[in-house]
Amino acid sequence: MIAHEPRRRLATRDRLLEKGVARAPIGTTGRHPLRIVFLVLLAFWVVSPLLLLDAPAQDGPAFLAAARLVRTDPGAVFGAQIQDPRTDAERTAVRRWTEEYCRADVAGTCEINHAGYLSPPAALPLYEPFTLLDPRAALFALRLVAALTMALGMELVWRIIAPTTDGERRILVVSTVLLTPIAINVVALGQNTGVLFVSAALGVTACTRGRPGRTLATAVALGASIVLKILPGGLLLILALQRRGRLIAAVAGVVLALVLVSLVHPISLWTDLLSSLAAYREGASSYSYNRSLDAIVRGTVAPSLGTGGAIAAGSLLLRLGALASIWFARVRHLDDDIQLAFGWVGFILLNDYVWPHYFVLLVPLAAFVARRRPSALWTLPVAAGATAVLLATWPFDVAGRLVALVAMAGGLALPFLAPRTADAPAPTDTVPA
Repeated sequence: MIAHEPRRRLATRDRLLEKGVARAPIGTTGRHPLRIVFLVLLAFWVVSPLLLLDAPAQDGPAFLAAARLVRTDPGAVFGAQIQDPRTDAERTAVRRWTEEYCRADVAGTCEINHAGYLSPPAALPLYEPFTLLDPRAALFALRLVAALTMALGMELVWRIIAPTTDGERRILVVSTVLLTPIAINVVALGQNTGVLFVSAALGVTACTRGRPGRTLATAVALGASIVLKILPGGLLLILALQRRGRLIAAVAGVVLALVLVSLVHPISLWTDLLSSLAAYREGASSYSYNRSLDAIVRGTVAPSLGTGGAIAAGSLLLRLGALASIWFARVRHLDDDIQLAFGWVGFILLNDYVWPHYFVLLVPLAAFVARRRPSALWTLPVAAGATAVLLATWPFDVAGRLVALVAMAGGLALPFLAPRTADAPAPTDTVPA
């Protein structure tokens, strides 16, 4: 119990600060030199789109092409997934997709740097406003959103820790430095991982403290994550176990609103999505750059297993069983924020395709664990550093998959470092230092 006394003193200080009885200690009001260094790093993330104006992008052009095609040629939205076009309609879809993708790819590398659109039609309303701009400005705007969301996610991580010592601040600064390569990678690609990062870092504890704005932000971030990636919908099960009915309703409202808006487009887009996902998953285990657990096991460790439906179902059940075992053994005894952050580990383990930038989702989990057990703060730079190593080893088949396995194992182990709820002080909102 003695180890928790500093946190108790901090909680008392914060209550006094809120009432205006106490003054904030020097270094906790945002003017501390290490806090300034941290903000400068985030500012670099935010301005990075200006440095990437002519850099190749892969995912951003796909989002923009789909958002344009849905108004002119809806049948071509998923054209990139048609590998063997046999009809005139399929050939037209492939041609139109290629044309729009190359139009959105201002770097002119579309012939060798190609990607497809695989999000639900409900995500298209999020991208359609960008198509009002010319291709160069649209890609810049998309990258700017990626930069802002990544920076916001890291700022939320700082607030989770609420550092009070120079040692804690240094660890946060080092973690930000280590996370910079993957943050710039997300921006360069025009990816939407920043939305997931923000959702993971927002947590849920603050939603119960009379903060409707925080609840709305959490609902919007999680709702957007669901329509962008589908699989985060599983996090609603965790919210249900936590009996957070209002938050579930708010998230459902965000998702439903986007679905209703998307219904102005042909309903056939949803069936096109299903067939595209099936085609996409078919080659998942054989794609050497895929870092999913399923691809590592079936593509590297035991390629003789094949890719049949029964094998795929068995692989999924094993992964679900591992997550459920850890949940019942440990995670269910932890606080709500750690529980929800662990759900993002499930997102990584259950995905058919996993890219290095997905592993930024381990950083909020490490932060929530460290908030409950400050001695575990070392896991934060380790999680951040893992993303840099994953990015560096991505082109290398064996090394890249080995690093991904270690990172996934680390994500599964993190909850075991956190104290059970009854043994730890309640988290407090402190002034970011």
